[in-house]
Amino acid sequence: MDREKGVKKMKRPSGGNKGTKKALAVFLALAALAPGLAAKERRGNDILVTMKDGKAFSGELLAVKGTDLVILDGTTAAGITASLADVKTVKVIKTSKFWKGVGWGFIIGAPVGALIGAASGKKDPGWFEFTPAQGAILGAVSLGSLSALVGGIAGAGAGTDANISVSSASATDLATAAAELRRYARDRG
Repeated sequence: MDREKGVKKMKRPSGGNKGTKKALAVFLALAALAPGLAAKERRGNDILVTMKDGKAFSGELLAVKGTDLVILDGTTAAGITASLADVKTVKVIKTSKFWKGVGWGFIIGAPVGALIGAASGKKDPGWFEFTPAQGAILGAVSLGSLSALVGGIAGAGAGTDANISVSSASATDLATAAAELRRYARDRG
């Protein structure tokens, strides 16, 4: 004890920086993995364009500039510009969201089913009655499965392809088609 100041000097225990070393190791590992965790660049939807003269081509919709479609051709990797005035139909090819719907349905339905099953369980179950733990398991499996089925159906419906017809060449129809297609482009600006 230092008599002048009345403060006791503390010794640092040996090996006291192990926690600091572990935290630093975790921080460095996360910093090394961070570039891989960054969001991917947004892709435009793949489209199939049928021209009024019968030609057809497909590729990724990059942008809609005015009433022109800017498309990256999937086979040649070349840029194509097509005027909507010359286009008959555009089929927007969407990816299926079936499994995403199944997952979200189960994630939402299973806990709700477990809560309902646990709440309806009996302490002393008789014939064809369940304990709260058994009710929770049964509720999670049954309501989770039903919710997964409903989610899968909804996800499959959300992933259906869209067909956009550009039959007339009026300025308002072209502007409407361009606005609708802009939602599917990589550059939505």
